[in-house]
Amino acid sequence: MEKEVLKKFKFFSEERGYHYDKNYSVLIDRTDLLFVISGGVRFDDELLGKVKSLYEKRANVQRCVRMNSLKNVGKTGRHHICFDMIGHFHFFEKERMMQKKEAIGFAYCFLVSTLKISSKKIFLRYHPDDLESKSICESLTANLESDFELVYYSKDNSHAAYRIELTIKQSDDTMKELWNIVMYDFASPRIGDNLLPSISIDSGASLDRIVTVLEGGDSNYQNSSWKGLITKLKIILNTENDEFINLTADMLKAILILDENGVEPGNKKERYVMKKLLKSFLIRCELDEKKIEDAIILGATHFDIKMNKLQSYVSNFNKSLQTNAKSNIKKIDKKYRSTEIDFEKVFDTYGLDKDLYNFFKKKMG
Repeated sequence: MEKEVLKKFKFFSEERGYHYDKNYSVLIDRTDLLFVISGGVRFDDELLGKVKSLYEKRANVQRCVRMNSLKNVGKTGRHHICFDMIGHFHFFEKERMMQKKEAIGFAYCFLVSTLKISSKKIFLRYHPDDLESKSICESLTANLESDFELVYYSKDNSHAAYRIELTIKQSDDTMKELWNIVMYDFASPRIGDNLLPSISIDSGASLDRIVTVLEGGDSNYQNSSWKGLITKLKIILNTENDEFINLTADMLKAILILDENGVEPGNKKERYVMKKLLKSFLIRCELDEKKIEDAIILGATHFDIKMNKLQSYVSNFNKSLQTNAKSNIKKIDKKYRSTEIDFEKVFDTYGLDKDLYNFFKKKMG
């Protein structure tokens, strides 16, 4: 299903005049970021008018890595460490209203006309003061909602933006954001000041969420991009704990993709992230070499990722963890002798969450 969606998105975009970009590395040369965290990050300067884009309209599929929502990974069925985003980007090519009409219309058209998602399930959400977007949304066959929270401010405070969300109602009646559109209306840090005649637009969606909706599910982990891996990983690790397996699968994918991008475990920047993820993943495999090997091969095959150096250093890393596991448990117990264990800090330092701490504690007797 994923490949089919990407094929349709590429055709849809090129047919409408977008230059289609390749999937760039997850690494990015910026002081404020270690990884690409969204499809539009690579175009930040173009979107803010600091640099002229080579193309007036661009489309891409971009692999992203986010660590800031790790506490939700495995639980919500919507958040991932590593995920792909599809996106449309407009760079001041037309009058403001025309750009909005295209961006909103194309997102809606791709979901409803190309992917055949029922318009009755789609909710178009806009800011109440954005009357231009409101009129565009009203011209489309969808449910409408307004929300004063639909604003965005650029990191450098040079621009303020109205947002549009295309959301969908799930089987439990909760709403899931499917597509987000950021329209940089104002060359000012405040909404309403210095309205631009021509604007830039960042419009995109999570590929996983789209596949989940198309297949009639609520959790991404049950869509065709994840389900086979989840099922087999439960067998390898001998557990039916969904949250445990979901997070482990997510870590596995992130490790494989970081390795594919040349990231090795270390103590600084992206290498520290790799070390942290790898440590926790190996512990989740109970430091069992066969489980680790089977899981890594399964993940690489499932996601069609060519391994770089992962297998060459994972064995030594695992042996080091086995040596340190007993002493780490003792350090944790000593530190938190008279207080409740802060497992968020313990996870950051030792790669142990509550379940894994209890596992090794029991193993030590």
